[in-house]
Amino acid sequence: MSCIYYSRRFCLIAAAACLLMAGTSLLRAQTRQLLAWQEDLASLKNATGDDLVEQRVAVVQIRNAVEFWLKFHPSSKAALPSAPQQPWGAEAIRNQVSVLSQVLETILKADPGQPFNLGDGQHAL
Repeated sequence: MSCIYYSRRFCLIAAAACLLMAGTSLLRAQTRQLLAWQEDLASLKNATGDDLVEQRVAVVQIRNAVEFWLKFHPSSKAALPSAPQQPWGAEAIRNQVSVLSQVLETILKADPGQPFNLGDGQHAL
């Protein structure tokens, strides 16, 4: 075999490896974003009513982002119920935090690329 043959073969293998790494990197970035939203929502679970109202815009942004994510992942088993009419009071925001947390948990459990995660440390053994 000629040197050109091996050179082309090496280039093809290198290109395939680069594409695989780029795809893996993109999946990890998506997973990191899902985990970040999950952490943000977890920090709001025990928030007071006033704190929830102050964070309403953040919850709406997370909800919009999750809706967008689900639109581009139609095979996902997660389902996001319709949002209540706005403006949301503290209880509606608390409900959205709970619903979004459950949806994100479903998405992350179904993600085969999800790294091993010990959780948030809030569960007793």
